[in-house]
Amino acid sequence: APERNVSEQLESLSPSERKAFKLFRAKYDASPSYSLLPLSDYFALCFLRASPGKDKFNVQAALKVAQSYASWNAKNNAEALRLEDVKVEFDRSWLYHVGMRDVDGNGILYIQYRNFIPSEMNYRSLMESSAYMLRCMLESEVNSTQGITVLCDSGGFSMTRNFNPVWLPYWTKLMVGRFPLRIRRIVLVNCPLIFTAPWALVRPAL
Repeated sequence: APERNVSEQLESLSPSERKAFKLFRAKYDASPSYSLLPLSDYFALCFLRASPGKDKFNVQAALKVAQSYASWNAKNNAEALRLEDVKVEFDRSWLYHVGMRDVDGNGILYIQYRNFIPSEMNYRSLMESSAYMLRCMLESEVNSTQGITVLCDSGGFSMTRNFNPVWLPYWTKLMVGRFPLRIRRIVLVNCPLIFTAPWALVRPAL
């Protein structure tokens, strides 16, 4: 089915969801975060759809994530990123939006760990490329509503070449604690036994 425009998405909200949207907008726009990052109606809707916890459209939970993202963006300027700003990282072929969906219709973010080489990267480029990719995936109403699947391919993984114990928790925190996109599931494939160490760092944050 074709994607709906923002007006159509707002019109389709239930009365309780519409009330939550108006309250969220009022609270966010009156907060200091608004001066850091004014939100479009669509982006505001994304934060409500991805609000942490069992129930979606939780105004207070969504507000907390939105304010955290606004502060992070003020330091990293993620909303101004363009493809040419992150092309170097994408050319490394470790992070993909494959344009496919899993059996439940969730968009797939593919991570190929053997091409993730921390010694050849820097923390800022890692965050920028990840934020840009997630922002692109968020443009889909389906991804915004249902969330995504992260497919981690650790074939050829090496602890000495592909692992940084400092970066991995920070990268996970960006995806889980700040960005308005739900991770519905994480699928691990081609996992050597040694991969249990980095997975142990990521799992508590999920």
